[in-house]
Amino acid sequence: MERDTICKTIHQYSRGPIPEADMEKPQAIARDYKKVKNYI
Repeated sequence: MERDTICKTIHQYSRGPIPEADMEKPQAIARDYKKVKNYI
């Protein structure tokens, strides 16, 4: 049984630039995820 794959480009828009202080937590989560993914 073959599966069809659909690829979509997703654009995310915001009302303005996100302050650096607000971006620090998501970036920390992304770094931790990257570390875990590299070892699994």
